[in-house]
Parts: sequence; C-alpha cells; structure tokens
Amino acid sequence: MKPKIIDEKRYKKISRKDIKNKNYTKKNSKNYSKKYKKSKNSKLNKISNVNKTYKNSNLNNKNISKEKVKKQIYIPKTFKIFVVVLVIGLIGYISKIVINFDSSTLKNVFSNNDIKNVDYEKNYSFKIGISKLDTTDKYKTNNIVLNELYKLSSIKMLDVKTDYSIEYIALESVEKVSDTVYLANLNKLYDITANDIKNEINKIVESGNTNIYYDFAFNINDVEQIDDTKIKFTLKNKNSYFVYTLVFPINKDVKNLTFKISDSSSSSINFIRNNDLDNISSINFKSYESTDDMVTDFRNDKIDMFFASSDSIMTLIGKHDYNVKKYRDGQCLFLFGNKNSNKYSIKEVRQAITFSLNRDEIINEVSNSTFYDKIDIPYIYSDIKYRYDVYGADNVLLSNGWTKTSGIYGKNVNGSYVSLTLKLLVNVNDTNKVKVAEKIKEQVEKNGIRINIEKLTLEQISEKIAQNDFDLVLADVYINNYPDISFLNQYVNINDTVNKKIIQLENSTPENIEKNILDLQNTIYEEVCVIGIMARNTNIVYQKDIQGIEDTNYMKIFNDFSSIVKVKEE
Repeated sequence: MKPKIIDEKRYKKISRKDIKNKNYTKKNSKNYSKKYKKSKNSKLNKISNVNKTYKNSNLNNKNISKEKVKKQIYIPKTFKIFVVVLVIGLIGYISKIVINFDSSTLKNVFSNNDIKNVDYEKNYSFKIGISKLDTTDKYKTNNIVLNELYKLSSIKMLDVKTDYSIEYIALESVEKVSDTVYLANLNKLYDITANDIKNEINKIVESGNTNIYYDFAFNINDVEQIDDTKIKFTLKNKNSYFVYTLVFPINKDVKNLTFKISDSSSSSINFIRNNDLDNISSINFKSYESTDDMVTDFRNDKIDMFFASSDSIMTLIGKHDYNVKKYRDGQCLFLFGNKNSNKYSIKEVRQAITFSLNRDEIINEVSNSTFYDKIDIPYIYSDIKYRYDVYGADNVLLSNGWTKTSGIYGKNVNGSYVSLTLKLLVNVNDTNKVKVAEKIKEQVEKNGIRINIEKLTLEQISEKIAQNDFDLVLADVYINNYPDISFLNQYVNINDTVNKKIIQLENSTPENIEKNILDLQNTIYEEVCVIGIMARNTNIVYQKDIQGIEDTNYMKIFNDFSSIVKVKEE
C-alpha cells in the first residue's frame, strides 16, 4: 500500500483550557462557515446548526470543575506502559521487514517509492539509441557507451573503481621491476597469453589515435611470456600510472564473456547474452542520423534508452514517463592560477576566492539545466570541500592581516604593499566562458577582491601565460577516470608541499599508487591548487519500466548488467 501523508490538522490536540474557552469554538465556527460560505447544500446548513448548538453547549457547561474533566479523560498508568511496549515491539518488527527488503531478490523492484513484487520480461532484447555515432568499428570508435558494451564482449585485464582502487580480473597482480619493466601474474580462469595481449596492442596502434586506448597501447614496446602464469611488459617511456593503462579489452572468444557480438553494420551492432541469466538476452545498439527520429522511437517504446546532453533534446520527449540517471562526460571548467603571481601564490587569497564563488549561480548563468555539476579539483569524482561562504572569504583574509582600503583588501607582504587586484584571462570567442568570467568577477568583488577581465584570443592567452603576465585563467580541461593529471603540473604544482606529493606519486609502485593518488588529491584540496567550477553531465534517459540501472559513472553506465530488467505490464 502506498503511504500517504495524513492531514496533521485533522488530529490536532485541543487542550482542556481551549475546550472551556468560548473563543475556540467561536473561532472554529467562524472558520468553518467562511470556508463553505459559497455552498448552498442543505446538509451544510445542518452542520452549521450543529456548530451553533456545540457553541451554546460549551457556554452552558463553563462551570464544569477541573477535577471532573480529569476524571472523564483518565487513562490508567499500566495501560500507557503497555502501549509504549507495544510500539517498541512494532518498530523492531518493521525494522526486520525493511532489512529483508534490502536483501531481497531481483524481482523486488523499487519504483516511485513503492515496494512491489513484480515479474520481469524473460530474455528481453534491450535496445539503445545513439545520435550520429562516429563508427561501430571497435578499434576506431571513441564513443564511451559503445566502448563499454565492447568490454562486455571482451576480457578485461583489470578494472578501475571510482576511488582509483584496482580490481584485477584477467591479471591477478602487477609488479614494478623498473621504470620501464613490469611483471604481471595471469589468472588461469581467463586463458589469455602474452600473444593475445600483444595482438590486441598491435590492432589498437594500427587503428590510429581515434582509438581511446591508443596512447596506452603505443607506449608498450613488448609483451613477453615468462611462464604459464607470468608475462613481462616492456615500456618505451616511463609511466608511473602504467597499471591504470591496462584497461583496454582483449578480444578473445572465451566462455567467461558476458556477451558476444552476433552481427553488426555501419549503423547498428547486436550483442547476444553468452551465459544463462534470463533477464536481458541481447543488446541492440543503433545509431540515428536524426535526434528527432531517435526521441520519437523512444516515445513510441521502440528503444529503451538514449543519451542526451542538452535541454533541447529533453524537451523533445514531451509528455512521456521516463527515468533519468547522469554521468560526467569528462568536460570540466577550472580557474587556474599563476604560481609566480605575488597574489595568487598566497594561500589565503586562493581560499578567499574559492569561498566567494557561488557555483550554483555560475552554472545557472551558463544554462538553466541540470547538465552541470560543481567540481573542486581535476579528478572526475572529486568532492566539494570548499563551499560558498561569504563570511569564510572575509574571515580567512582578516585573520591573516588583510584590511580593506576603498573596498579592496590589501596588506604589506615582504616589505611591499599588495592590493588584491587580479588579472583574469578568458577566451573572447567563447561566450559561455565570458559569462562565467563576468559572474566570477561580480561574486569575488563583493568580498573585496577586484578582478580585471582580459578577453583575448587563444593565441594571445598562450603568450600571456608564457610571459607570466596573468594571475588567473579560465580554461576547459578534459578529465576522465585515468588519474594522471601530470599535464596540469604547471598549474597544480604551486609549492614545495604539493611538489613532494607529486614526486612521491611519480615513484609509485602498483602496490602503493592508490594511497599516493589519495595523498596528492588531499594535498590539492588543502592547498587550493586549482579552483574547480563545473563538470558537464550527460543524461541517461530510459523507459519507466526498465529497472536496475543504479550506479552510473564515467564509462561505467552498465556496472552490473545482470541487475537490469524490463518489468512486465500489469
């Protein structure tokens, strides 16, 4: 049964004092007649008369003693104790039921806050639509959804979790021998060899840099079989993150695969279930030349899922029930600073700028949509540690000796007076970035930090950065689930504290790299090395009768395909 909220006024308690007070009945009689004054129903008139009688009765009984009233409503103490014990028992029983639901089978589907035992379609063909797919060629496509589906029909050497922990699959472990040599133990369940990996590397490299794994594969010089359970990787160049590059799939037909490819064309590809689970028997992935046609097919239940990255696409759906999940697609916007700036290099200045930013307001300035998340640091799953706090912005400056002159903070630093007036560079040809820059200026200046915006071409911005003629620059960065941010060292490595963590990470082994990544992340937060603005999202839109799509993140939309079901219509 669907729970309902009960009208709390209907069961509002009335004190004995109010019962005796004639104003109470008078007020309620007045409210009652006011509420229904337009009604001409005779029953309503009778109710009004009853109210009048009730009012008179209260007036006539005004002298009822307090002892008599108490006697009329007396409840034995033993009965109260019994009720309390009964309530506690019921709470314990209900808790057991809730726990049982949490550990229930797949057929208990949670939908729209109702818990129902439902049946699902057996051997269902799950249909996915994509707009203007580049290619269905597994070695040339850069579509992250299709690449994920290919992983379901391939052997994964290992997987990377959202906290950058490593789950070994076809490999059991990886050991660093030197900067360019690694040993890996093989999992016999998956029956892969050094030749299987080497063949896959060659195919990826031959396909060119459109392949999302090209850079990873290109750096592997050789793969050698040491014995039945061990292989050796030799790299062309040092890569401290090498273990994270072993995420490309090995295409080999073995029994452990979830799906296998049955047929494909330039615009569609079909995956057939390769094991005995009966919920989803196949996945049909189809490309549409027209977004309108794709959404029309979704409205007509011809496809179960598609992906949207703009409000205009969502508007096309119209009045049609559906579910939505989101994942970050990698595009992020950051405010980077010049570590050589005598203003940005001061920690409390960076903190004050971050506290001054109302990122929700900035996101709304760019788009009144839900296609953006706030982000702090250049990692795809970063949290928000520094939140909008105007008092925090003032306090962090005041507590460090800054004072306002003509509304702008300043103080003597190393014998020279420093006024907090900063130069912000932004691409003049990017209207969204210009809007964001102007919003940043407006918000930061409210807290006594002046921003001078310089709208320049990309070439001019590069010249300014080379000359150290800037304090801040607004820039797009593509961040994925690969934790190497060394390409941002120019902006991230702002002091000795950060530099030590970067060196520690560069000298990592597969055994301690997870810890060292976490250490660097925490230091970037603590030192406010960069200031995140927003990360773009893509909507996963799917039919209301599709259930089981829960945890979604970058390149892992189908974390557990065995949980996805289509609920049968009642």
